[in-house]
Amino acid sequence: MKLMHTKTPDFVQKMHNAAFKGGKTLVMKGMETVRGGKWASIKTGQIEEITGKTAQEEGVASLEMVILNENPEVMKIVLLKARDKDDNVIKIVRFPGVCVFEPLEETYYEGCKNVSTHTTYTLPTEQ
Repeated sequence: MKLMHTKTPDFVQKMHNAAFKGGKTLVMKGMETVRGGKWASIKTGQIEEITGKTAQEEGVASLEMVILNENPEVMKIVLLKARDKDDNVIKIVRFPGVCVFEPLEETYYEGCKNVSTHTTYTLPTEQ
């Protein structure tokens, strides 16, 4: 399982490194929608590769990566935006269906087995 997934801090570092190899800076937006978790490594590699190639393209002055919810529980859309020296967007690479496995609520139980569920609604009673 370790080799199949990339931890979120490692994902962020890989994207910054890929941009830096092309001599560009990378601004990441939307990471507040990611509570942690792990990214599918195959997509991470693809995004990293395209980020590095885009950073080396002529006319690209900086990069911006936007993380959007596609299906908030699991799937994200990653947009890689290339900007020119005047800060105009000159290219967008879209990565749909990026799988991020976030921790389930059970990770916060700390081993407690006595867990009850309370709902705020009540069923109507018959008169």
